[in-house]
Amino acid sequence: KTHSCPYYASRSAIPLAQLVVLPYNTLLHAGTRKAVGLNLKNSIVIIDEAHNLVDTITNIHSVNISGSQLGLAFSQLTQYRERYSTRLKAKNILYIKQLLFILSSFIKMLGGAPGKDPTEITNQCAKEETNLIEVADFLSESQIYNLDLFRLIKYCNVSQICHKLNGFVEKYQPSASVTNSKPVKTGVGSFLSTINKADKKEEVVTANSENNENRPPANSLQSLVELLSSLSMKHGEARMVLTKGPKLAAGRIRFLLLDPANQFQQIVREAHSVVVAGGTMRPISEFRDQLFVSAGADPARVTSFSCDHVVPGQNMLPLVISSGPSGARLDFSYQFRDKKETLDELGRALVNIVNMVPGGMVVFFPSYDYEKLVSKHLETSGVLARIENKKKIFREPKTSSELDKVLGDFATAVRLSTGALLMAVVGGKMSEGINFSDNLG
Repeated sequence: KTHSCPYYASRSAIPLAQLVVLPYNTLLHAGTRKAVGLNLKNSIVIIDEAHNLVDTITNIHSVNISGSQLGLAFSQLTQYRERYSTRLKAKNILYIKQLLFILSSFIKMLGGAPGKDPTEITNQCAKEETNLIEVADFLSESQIYNLDLFRLIKYCNVSQICHKLNGFVEKYQPSASVTNSKPVKTGVGSFLSTINKADKKEEVVTANSENNENRPPANSLQSLVELLSSLSMKHGEARMVLTKGPKLAAGRIRFLLLDPANQFQQIVREAHSVVVAGGTMRPISEFRDQLFVSAGADPARVTSFSCDHVVPGQNMLPLVISSGPSGARLDFSYQFRDKKETLDELGRALVNIVNMVPGGMVVFFPSYDYEKLVSKHLETSGVLARIENKKKIFREPKTSSELDKVLGDFATAVRLSTGALLMAVVGGKMSEGINFSDNLG
């Protein structure tokens, strides 16, 4: 009736509220807390489902930017500068030049060429490789150590250059029916000319393809600003991961936060009390040392209380399988888990287990990428077809809207047939809060 926005109304009511309920990201990220006006001074902070707290803090402050995003941002920002160079102040042009310099440096570090199409092969002999380096070494190698990143980030936030660039792209993107010819993709005009496809059918095919998962967003400059913010914050232990390949599109720069205590420190320091609760938080000593003691809390003030598990110990049977049916070792450490021998042995083990276990089965993987890799390999080798002869296969969806349907279909298949197999991800949508009781798993 009042035609007002409930989100901004809630934000304005925060200073008057005695109880504020909010998601993890808003509480744990200092910039977001400041943006919504959340003051933790002398407050009691209660964090539920805290067993994921360490990983959540690490993931919130870890930033990932692809080579395609870098190339797209460089192209868009270059055209933005050329079009408005006569209107921009000298100070604004200086900051834009600094952003272009940073983009150019990052592109070169990934083996690309600034202004070129990221999908073009720049080095025929280059193989995909991943390197882990210190943050200081990354700043030195990229030659941005002498730039004032704090002032540059402030300019981006105050001027809203990211939103302006997004509006510029939307306004000047090419018409969908300009021409049927395919121009050569070179120079800074290589991206805006391909934002919209001429054929709507081609759009549908592209949207459903696997390559679309890594397609950069229309405004890629925001990802760069987030990376610069991570580099300039007090991060403690952190590393940079650089992935290079024959194409810039295959490259990636990742900032990995290794020490969550630095980002949790402000909450511990300002709050009157911090209460964390969860069902699987043991070992508590490790949790306490990683977050509270390392964040500056007095060890004498950190207390804990725990109850016994709701399931009796005699009702649980954890088993560890160290080798597969052929005797090969099942080693899923990082250097061995992608090898064909490991995946083949995993497939043989799954086939045997499926033939013996009635009802439903749930197979958890460490990440969506690894689940996708295993599924593709098992499908190519014919293992999935052999499993489907016994149990119908379901995969955890990436979108929450499909979750209920997949779970319902899985339960129905278990109830009406010889069983079903669900491939899920640890820490994903199906690993918490879902009870695979009775024949479901």
